[in-house]
Amino acid sequence: MEAKDAFKDIKNMTTNDVLSSHRIPIDLMSVIREGFNSSSGLNKVDRIFYKNELIPTLEPVCELNDFAGMEVVSIKDYENLETVVAA
Repeated sequence: MEAKDAFKDIKNMTTNDVLSSHRIPIDLMSVIREGFNSSSGLNKVDRIFYKNELIPTLEPVCELNDFAGMEVVSIKDYENLETVVAA
């Protein structure tokens, strides 16, 4: 009976629940949804995601540098999306 209940719970998840669980803005996932307007600037969304999600996630990983006594991991500075595409 538990497996049946678990399946029902998973099935009832909405699209918004699934998308928000990944913590990546919809604009950056290239998901186009009916009735949903994308943000005005993709670079703005990308910059905020970099600042609010990626940096806090990567900072603890950079502590490996202290443990190893040398630079093993580094975080690149943010680049606008146009800069990356043009390169």
